[in-house]
Amino acid sequence: MSVQVRLATAADAPALAKFRYDFRTRNMSGQEQEAAFLERCAVWMRERLGACGAWRCWIAEREGAAVGHVWIQLFEKIPNPTSESEFHAYLTNFYVLEEARGQGVGSGLLAAALDWCRASHVH
Repeated sequence: MSVQVRLATAADAPALAKFRYDFRTRNMSGQEQEAAFLERCAVWMRERLGACGAWRCWIAEREGAAVGHVWIQLFEKIPNPTSESEFHAYLTNFYVLEEARGQGVGSGLLAAALDWCRASHVH
């Protein structure tokens, strides 16, 4: 079963919100009802994934089911006169389902994010 990695879209927000909830409440109890969090988080994610803004997310799928994801947030540096990129990426919320770990899913997600950064001249 191969894993496909693709850029996430606004339509992926509900699944990504569920991943976020599961990831963050794994070792700590949530302070917000799950349904309320999922709605609030999905709205936040849809807004960011639907625009050409500072956020990007890649999602890994096996047989059409999401098994992991990674997010980056772009931030701009002060202009400089060198060839150094003026945009940097902050990698965050890197998560692979426990049953999919050790199978190259995380490596594939990281490679996709890094490939995009290189192609976009983002450090």
